[in-house]
Amino acid sequence: MKTKDQLIKAMYELLQKYPIEKITVDMIIEYCDLSSRTSFYRYFQDKYQLMAMCYISYEDKLRKEFVGQEQILEKTLQFMFENKKTFENMFKSEGQDSFVKFLYADYFHKLKEKYMKARGVTELTVHETYYMELYLSGVVNCLDNWVKKGMDISPKEMSDIIIESMPDMLITAIKSPTA
Repeated sequence: MKTKDQLIKAMYELLQKYPIEKITVDMIIEYCDLSSRTSFYRYFQDKYQLMAMCYISYEDKLRKEFVGQEQILEKTLQFMFENKKTFENMFKSEGQDSFVKFLYADYFHKLKEKYMKARGVTELTVHETYYMELYLSGVVNCLDNWVKKGMDISPKEMSDIIIESMPDMLITAIKSPTA
């Protein structure tokens, strides 16, 4: 297994036991049985970037398996549900490196790219930007609450809520087979 993959696996397993604030780079490299911190910093600038990579690497696998955004969303939420403790610990992170801020930025980037490709444009209008910001702020806040409330509804129900609340102007991008 490559060092980068070892680090991702170690972080994921540590997040099953501890919130990010309690995890140190030394714990991560010790968990991987690596000899120095240099191995860590070769791939990641800090533990928060590694935490984000745990999520990104799983979502990337889903993108290879599934075509539709709705399928990817539901499978991602199912993965979160099946790994409650890990995601509870990820969502506990606060400040500028919080998982919530990462998730918002990641979702915004992906939706923006998909939307612009579906519309054949290279930039968003001010109104389109605000629509996306408003919608995704609500989505991420809703996911944060869902996780903190113990995932009190099924991943399918949460996925349906997220999709059904999407503004019509964004649905075009999500449902477009070419985007």
